[in-house]
Amino acid sequence: MTEDNNERLSGSQVGVDARVADLGTSLKDDFLSLFEMIAQWAEQQASENIHQAQVSANLMVAIAVASVVISMLLGFYIARGIGRPLALLTKVADALAVGDVGIEKTFTKNDRMLLQRKDEVGDLSNALQRLIDTAKAQSAAALQVAAGDLTTVIDVRCDEDLLGKSLAEIVSKQNDLLGSIAAAAEQVALGSGQVSNSSMSLSQGATEQA
Repeated sequence: MTEDNNERLSGSQVGVDARVADLGTSLKDDFLSLFEMIAQWAEQQASENIHQAQVSANLMVAIAVASVVISMLLGFYIARGIGRPLALLTKVADALAVGDVGIEKTFTKNDRMLLQRKDEVGDLSNALQRLIDTAKAQSAAALQVAAGDLTTVIDVRCDEDLLGKSLAEIVSKQNDLLGSIAAAAEQVALGSGQVSNSSMSLSQGATEQA
């Protein structure tokens, strides 16, 4: 009886051991599968990170190249937008330096548009245009004075307007000179009249005495 019980217990133990062994194998397989899945996920995530890093690097390079190109284009545009008007203004200043007040006649329509800007270049252009207009007015006044027209009105713009003051002084002195000449001529005419009257009186007296 005892032997039968021992055999049964022994058989039961073998069965339990077999089930435990099967369970251990199953758990081992499950853990291996889990580890394999984790490894695959980690590998996939690493691959995606590498790809994302490459995309980011390429994007940064593209942005850097685009920034350089845009900066060069802006620099070229700004240099061209400022360089051409400044060249025209330099041409105007050089012409004024030699007394040429008709330089604007050589400008094209595009040149005039370039000088009509709403910035510092436009302000400089307007200042030079006022200088040209003033030089023209003073030149015309000087020509009228040279032609003998002393009724010309000289516009003195400010206390520092040396040319305007000089022209006004010339006109004033010429008028004074002409006034003095006219007064002297009147005195000469008056003296001549008196001499003539005296001569006539002497002539009449001589005739009467004869």
